[in-house]
Amino acid sequence: LRIQRGSGRAVARGLKAVLTRPLGRTVLATLWAESMIRFMTGFLTLFLAFVAKAQENASAMEQAGLLAVAGAAGGIGTFVGNAVGARTELGRPSRIATYAAGASLSTAIVAAFLGTIWAAAAFALIAAIASALGKVALDSSIQTDIPDAARSSAFGRSETALQLAWVFGGALGVLLPPDFTVGFSVVAVA
Repeated sequence: LRIQRGSGRAVARGLKAVLTRPLGRTVLATLWAESMIRFMTGFLTLFLAFVAKAQENASAMEQAGLLAVAGAAGGIGTFVGNAVGARTELGRPSRIATYAAGASLSTAIVAAFLGTIWAAAAFALIAAIASALGKVALDSSIQTDIPDAARSSAFGRSETALQLAWVFGGALGVLLPPDFTVGFSVVAVA
């Protein structure tokens, strides 16, 4: 095998062209909204575990019960969000993702004021529904707005952004003190 001169540069140019190809306004708006929701779900996943562990007066069963309530709410929310998303007409996916992000943000604000496990469970439920709907909307937006040649790259880039948002949210959940009001207030502001 002989490698032609400059073939490495050609591959690098092609790779750069794919990675820097613009996603378009609709896809970016939908990606930003879904990233915000993923940030919140990452936060909830780790924050609620630390809140449960910080309950010094609670037994191990009570701590597990706190996690079970929030985990069940998140699981039910994901199921409902996927079921609704599969049956929803996705004519304007960025609007669906924006509404989903707004619902998550509103629930975070209310949960910050209430500061109870039931408010946290409601937040987990709404965030999970919103995350599932936002992901369906993002996928729809990529499939309709991105040309065939760039679609797989757009899916890869969007998944990377969503995973990073989840990780940053989870990191915030670890760093904050285990207090519902403080945690939910900070995540709403972020």
